[in-house]
Amino acid sequence: MKELKVGLIGTGRISDTHLKPITALENIELVAVADIDEKLVQEAANNYDCEAYLDYKKMLDDKDLDVVHICTPHNLHAEMTIAAAKRGIHVLTEKPMALSLEDADNMIQTAESNGVKLGVIFQNRFNKASQEIKKLIDKEELGELKGARVFVNWYRPDSYYENIYWKGTWEQEGGGVVIDQAIHTLDLLQWFVGEVDFLEANIANRAHETLEVEDMAEGYIKFKNGLNASFHTTNFYTYDADVFLELHGTKGVVTMEKDKVTVKLDEKEEYIVDESDAQEEIGKSYWGISHKRQINQFYDAIINNKPLAVDGQEGKKVLKTVLAIYEAGKNNKRINF
Repeated sequence: MKELKVGLIGTGRISDTHLKPITALENIELVAVADIDEKLVQEAANNYDCEAYLDYKKMLDDKDLDVVHICTPHNLHAEMTIAAAKRGIHVLTEKPMALSLEDADNMIQTAESNGVKLGVIFQNRFNKASQEIKKLIDKEELGELKGARVFVNWYRPDSYYENIYWKGTWEQEGGGVVIDQAIHTLDLLQWFVGEVDFLEANIANRAHETLEVEDMAEGYIKFKNGLNASFHTTNFYTYDADVFLELHGTKGVVTMEKDKVTVKLDEKEEYIVDESDAQEEIGKSYWGISHKRQINQFYDAIINNKPLAVDGQEGKKVLKTVLAIYEAGKNNKRINF
């Protein structure tokens, strides 16, 4: 079998969650990394025994890559994805895939027209808790879904934004707590429940004086299947509390707290699926443990010509919701889908 040549763009703090799984796979060779920060990129190149580039386009042109991972500031995802896809390179990008639906569509279309796969990181879909909930819903064991509630309450001090130049900006990050933290749990909610009908939301900056984006958001999401969902997210809590997501159906309730799900079905014994003690974690604990699982699925899809679990179309769904939350919050109006 042909060995796949891989490059990575963006050697900041999230990059290890990609680089370690890449280098653990058979028939995959990490050949280069790129970043505009010379110190960071050289350190990554030294750690992973590959070549360093300060210009990502030069890396794409020089190295005859099969795959590239994109771990850069949010506003660069679209540009870099399109540049790689036009060169016939498969792309796995961190979330969010883009900062506009127009850019997302361009990414999807460019990948399709050049015959390459476009994956978007939403690793929490691969957690055992998430997989258990999805299985129960698909088998209709919860009955008709009626309601859902989501809480993401974390802590991001001013220093977090001061130390990462692009964080906390509309232009480069695209927002605050919704697009950076809550997006993962909103993605799970949509994956579980289905298509959104409309939403209403409030956003505000309550506790970060120097921040231009929101540090809290709350709202109501009405899904096309009739389910009512509420969400509340902040990044001015005193610690990173466990993410909470609950689904209520006519036959029971499932409650997810971080990596644990408690299942209470009518006339069945309550049970728990828990992998909170798993040893696969790489990087920050709140990133979860499933980057490796999604990356493995991405390469299996390329090698064996299978569908991606989370492709560009899937990545676009929650981006549409995030952007709608911002539009609703800024303009105090209902957003219909």
